[in-house]
Amino acid sequence: MVDNDSQQLGLSGVAHTMLTTMAVRAKETASARALISDPLAVEIIQRLEREQPELLPEPNEATFRGVVARTLVIDEEIATFLAAHPQGRVINLGAGLDTRPWRLGTSETAWINADLPPVINARRRLLPASQRVTDIAVDLCQPQWADQIPLSDAPTLILLEGLLMFLPEGCVNQLWQTIAARFPGATVVADLLSDLAVGKSQFAASVHKQGVQFTWGVATGKNVSELHPEFTWLHETNLADKFHLITPPHLLEDLPGLRRMSNNIATFTITSSSALA
Repeated sequence: MVDNDSQQLGLSGVAHTMLTTMAVRAKETASARALISDPLAVEIIQRLEREQPELLPEPNEATFRGVVARTLVIDEEIATFLAAHPQGRVINLGAGLDTRPWRLGTSETAWINADLPPVINARRRLLPASQRVTDIAVDLCQPQWADQIPLSDAPTLILLEGLLMFLPEGCVNQLWQTIAARFPGATVVADLLSDLAVGKSQFAASVHKQGVQFTWGVATGKNVSELHPEFTWLHETNLADKFHLITPPHLLEDLPGLRRMSNNIATFTITSSSALA
């Protein structure tokens, strides 16, 4: 799966953080508990361990717990969407090395993964090709990215995972506006960093090591709807609500504090601006 040019992946900064996510999914898959099943992640991480161990991060307990919980919640949201719309499409913005097309997709589901050119290069080197999967190299802070995604009448889910917290506020606002204008009627599942965690990447060692800082967050998904009324808030899950599956309960004594600092996974539907008028 991993080719001999893996040393040329050229990942640094935010792009390198996707290896942390994959390493966590691989570790959880290989554990006796196995809350996640991601054999592709296991295969890729094992190959990189043999060939380029220096590339691999060492996520701390908080990062491990957060990535597992986030994966579980988002998997549930996408599975629910695909059960209702097996012929729908999933657009993953800031896709990293996401493997859900092979883990969750049906034979009728189309997947579009958009990310920076070095990330898309890594996807093409490390993940198998599929006629159902399209990878697009874009800068999501430039609104022209949306022009590269074909218009479609198919039910659409847009995923924003591990992305918004690394973007400047102006870029985040522009991204919400571009999504609303381009994809009316779509479902949006967004990974939202707590506003209390902005500027505190030192608590996520594998992120901080890359010289990356958390730059954007909100207290709740309802704040997004207040700022961008086209996004109708449906529901959200705080990742701390899943921590009991991952961490022994006696280590979660300050659950209220953990909840306030933890990410929310919020689900929205997009209402056209004309309907809001």
